[in-house]
Amino acid sequence: MFPSLRAKLAFAFAFVTFLTVLLTALGITLLLREREVAAARERLGLFGNAVANEVLEYASRRAQPDALAALLQQRAEDLDLRFVLIDGRHNVVVTDTAGRLTGQPAGELSHLAGSMRRSDVAGFGWTAWRGQIVFVPKVGPVLQSLQQQDYSVLMLVPESDIAGAWRDLLPRLALSGGAALLAAVAVAVVISQSIARPVMDVTRAAEAVAQGNYDQRIPVRGRDEIARLARTFNVMAHQVARSHQAMRDLIGNVAHELKTPLTSIQGYSQALVEGLTTTPEETAHAARVIAEEGERMRRLVEDLLYLTRLEAGQLRLERAPVRVPALLETTAERVRWQLQDGGRELRLHIPVDLPTIYGDEHRLEQVLANLLDNAVRHTPAGGRITLSAAWLPDGVAISVHNTGSYIPPEHLSRIFERFYQVDPARTRDGRHGGLGLAIAREIVLAHGGSITAHSDPRTGTEFRVLLPAGRRSMAEDGTQPQPAEAVSRGQPVA
Repeated sequence: MFPSLRAKLAFAFAFVTFLTVLLTALGITLLLREREVAAARERLGLFGNAVANEVLEYASRRAQPDALAALLQQRAEDLDLRFVLIDGRHNVVVTDTAGRLTGQPAGELSHLAGSMRRSDVAGFGWTAWRGQIVFVPKVGPVLQSLQQQDYSVLMLVPESDIAGAWRDLLPRLALSGGAALLAAVAVAVVISQSIARPVMDVTRAAEAVAQGNYDQRIPVRGRDEIARLARTFNVMAHQVARSHQAMRDLIGNVAHELKTPLTSIQGYSQALVEGLTTTPEETAHAARVIAEEGERMRRLVEDLLYLTRLEAGQLRLERAPVRVPALLETTAERVRWQLQDGGRELRLHIPVDLPTIYGDEHRLEQVLANLLDNAVRHTPAGGRITLSAAWLPDGVAISVHNTGSYIPPEHLSRIFERFYQVDPARTRDGRHGGLGLAIAREIVLAHGGSITAHSDPRTGTEFRVLLPAGRRSMAEDGTQPQPAEAVSRGQPVA
């Protein structure tokens, strides 16, 4: 029925306004109906009083009945009213300006003055008679003076004319209602446009997003629900754009990561099939490369599946009390063999009274192993790696610092993304698929913690993991945090 939301809003607003005006007009009509009837009666009574005074003046001059009749006839034409002149002495109707009762016996007309109702304002009397409202001149001097002259003046008005006096309100009400309705339509159009415009903006932007154009933003105006809708849509569009870009990057990165081992597998397997390996050593080398590249792809796929489960919240953590010093020492032992070549040094700074945290020890060990492995790969020969911990008011902070590497500020916010490399020209070895930092971040987040990175060209790079020391772990230890510097110790490994 309506082609747009704006038309629906405008019609609804105008229709509600129309009903309001209509009901208001009906209420006013009902309230003012009796008032209008009384006002019409007062106006007519005043006319009757004025005409009666003129008749009294003529009668006081001993005017003949014909002259009085002529006067009433003239006033009846001027005022569009009906007058009756009664000769009280002979009880006959001298004249009836309507021509119906002239010359007839006055009958009960001559006795209406005794049954009349009196106006409190103008003092005239009135009563109903044969479908007419009969007005008697002002009670008191005028009526008595006329009766002394043997004449009575009556004014007759149809009851329907007085009862329908309220209909005079209808044109004025219709005019004011029409003006109000036009104003309401104009206001409805303006308001509907202000409401429909942002909705139309959201619709157009949503259609564009549905067609693959994710770079959509809606101007936010005001602070109402529509503004909240626009603001929420902008956030959603931004997240969709990021997710879409991340998906494209993931597909590209996975394809890139799989291309190298697949190329090696294809090349060496083809060499084996075509008999290009002539010695047992060459055959063993080809088989070894195929096995290593296959293992590399297997680890990559497993890491991707593992990271997907982490991000979806599907990985169940086996939470239990974890002793932080033992966790750090165990993880350090796992990477010590990597430091045998290159003259790199690993140092531990472990406070003696670290609290027990509550988490999945195996997953937390995986986080530290990934961070240490990353530090080992980026620490040059003769460099130093430091694994430390500190007890802070908001939890336990574990830091992995290495010298000799620097991450520019524009890369720090993205190093936890899948397959992200600060130096794209640097190739990965077969053991590292570029998912270690992303996995570490998801595990830390699953524990309710946070992980951050800081880098300085002079001192190197530090990754910091903050894990909450909740009520349960504090209750088990019965301790409170102390300054880390007061209890830290150095412990070189390797």
